[in-house]
Amino acid sequence: MPQRVNLRESPALYKALKSYNIVAMFMYGAILARLFILLPLVGRKFLAGGIGDFFNKVMTGICVGEVVLSLFKLLPIQLPLIILQNWIKLFIVWGILNRDEKILNHSCYSLLIFCWGVYGFIGYIYWFWKLKNIGRVPKKLRSLFENLQLIIFPIASSVEFITIFLSLKYFSEDDKNLKLFTQVVLLGYIPTKFYLYKRLIFKIFKIETGKED
Repeated sequence: MPQRVNLRESPALYKALKSYNIVAMFMYGAILARLFILLPLVGRKFLAGGIGDFFNKVMTGICVGEVVLSLFKLLPIQLPLIILQNWIKLFIVWGILNRDEKILNHSCYSLLIFCWGVYGFIGYIYWFWKLKNIGRVPKKLRSLFENLQLIIFPIASSVEFITIFLSLKYFSEDDKNLKLFTQVVLLGYIPTKFYLYKRLIFKIFKIETGKED
């Protein structure tokens, strides 16, 4: 990912960030590879058995890694936004998807993996290239990533919302507090995602008009 500190002054940090980008890129690629191989072979019903644990662990590692990098100001995004975005993902991974097998058998599960996988894979290719070439990225790659963000973000957000909503009927009587918390999350989900999408559009517009390198 691009950074807010001068990595030229710290070769160790530069290598660490470069390595993280490479690892994250390959992990997202591995998620997509498993999805494309398993889904045609086993279908949605058994997809979670072949990809579930791997997907959960990869997403957890990447989310935690991004927060740590943000603490050291190695990411261009403010720490509260990084925490918010990654908290949503971890909440879905550990608080929603494991609620009941029926959620994992739903088409939303495979679509969610696809959206997060494509977004992360292309994103880390872009960020690695930008890091390696000191901010310079080929126009085609920049255009691909920007258009991908504009398309995937609302689709992924819709799938996330539907997945959380579907989980409500699978809470037991002992999970009333967690169910209430999930309902509160749903109430704030749309305005939060709208705010993040608005920021994304504004950032892309700044890049296209040359206000941001």
